[in-house]
Amino acid sequence: MKKNHFIYVVEDDQPMNTMLCMFLKKQGFTNVTGYFSSEEMIAGLPKNRSVIIIQDFDLPGMNGLETIRNVKSGYPNADFIFLSGQKSIEIAIESIKSGAFDYIVKDSFSKENVVTKINNLLRIKTLEKYKQRSKIFLLIFSFLLFISWMILLVHFFIK
Repeated sequence: MKKNHFIYVVEDDQPMNTMLCMFLKKQGFTNVTGYFSSEEMIAGLPKNRSVIIIQDFDLPGMNGLETIRNVKSGYPNADFIFLSGQKSIEIAIESIKSGAFDYIVKDSFSKENVVTKINNLLRIKTLEKYKQRSKIFLLIFSFLLFISWMILLVHFFIK
């Protein structure tokens, strides 16, 4: 699986931000950028590119829910994985309802969990692409089959 997707780490704790960015790069992800606020990250969003955003939920300024709602309205191809110290099930559920792929509570396995979630997200995106291509192929095949039958019918009635 290619690991050249844009990944943005939004974490106001500088050591955590740096450590997570370095860990993701060591895992083979090539386009990892760290930001210290949601506002800074939003200003750096690429146009017409999908991006995976690893977001601390509780940041100064915009919190996670405000950020995801703001970003999803203008960048529907942005995917969020929240990484937070808050263990609130209500916040996790609201995050998922707002469009987050997942919500991870920070612990000693957070880095590994983030990589697992990113890989799962990329697998799902790959399957969605194959599904879309299959639909297009089926439509083209059906159209060609229809044209073939029409040619056969015309040929049969002309004889």
